[in-house]
Amino acid sequence: LDAFFTEFFKRAGAQRTLFIPFSAPIETPKTAKSADRSIDLLMIPQLIDPDAIVKSWKADLPKGMCDLLQRAKGVALHDPSKGYYPAFLEEFNQLNQTEREELKSYHSIPLLYQYEMFLRGVDQLELMSSLKGNTVDLLIPKGTKDKWEKLLRGMETEFRFHERDSLGSISQTLKDTKILLHSSPHIREGTDGMVYTALLYGAYAISSETPFLANEFTEKEGVWFYPYREEEAIRLKVNQLIDDPALLDSSVEKGRTLVNKSHTWKNYASELLKKLPPLLSDLPYGLQSSAEKKS
Repeated sequence: LDAFFTEFFKRAGAQRTLFIPFSAPIETPKTAKSADRSIDLLMIPQLIDPDAIVKSWKADLPKGMCDLLQRAKGVALHDPSKGYYPAFLEEFNQLNQTEREELKSYHSIPLLYQYEMFLRGVDQLELMSSLKGNTVDLLIPKGTKDKWEKLLRGMETEFRFHERDSLGSISQTLKDTKILLHSSPHIREGTDGMVYTALLYGAYAISSETPFLANEFTEKEGVWFYPYREEEAIRLKVNQLIDDPALLDSSVEKGRTLVNKSHTWKNYASELLKKLPPLLSDLPYGLQSSAEKKS
């Protein structure tokens, strides 16, 4: 998902590591204009309760580690130039030697996974909360509606739930969506492919700030990167897009063209076939092209 981890694995000794991000499907579906779509705002969230994670940390971890995780969360969410793990390391390395020695045994893969889930849970709830006065449709796994209603209790945003029983439900729902709200603060130098997929199916994407995507997409190419906790700016952008179907459709079409040109699995497969042979050429059996085998 994130180019940072390509470098992480290389530093760990896995020199033959490639970064190939997730992409959109190969198909190019017919899409309807935004005026013919019934869902203004769609989120495809993950059921994460940040308060429950913090409660488990307080029960299992020393206070110093709990405080460090909270500080790292703040850095990672407010500064899109930093990934969540570099933010954690930055905070850890600012501790004095005694503190680092006391906490290093708690620095583990399971804890970092919990920290990632915490970060994601906080960001998606903040995004939902910022849309007071709007209705947000949530596409959720079948059987989780009661849990979602409990988690969202007290929010001023209106929600409508759509339960899905397969991944195919995502593409079908995107075809009826004007704007996808995509919270992905754990990915800064990569993508999980949802922004590409939204554009391919004709939906505008409002996404976490992601330098990797910002290198290519702007709000005029169907993607706007929302600033963390700037509720008024988010509401203004959402309402501007919904109130101007022509702007919404023209922006999406430009983004969709970029996706079809460079970001489908077919594009990435071609790129992979070019990169693999030189990467593996020094192996005993290497990778050879068909022409090389014939010669």
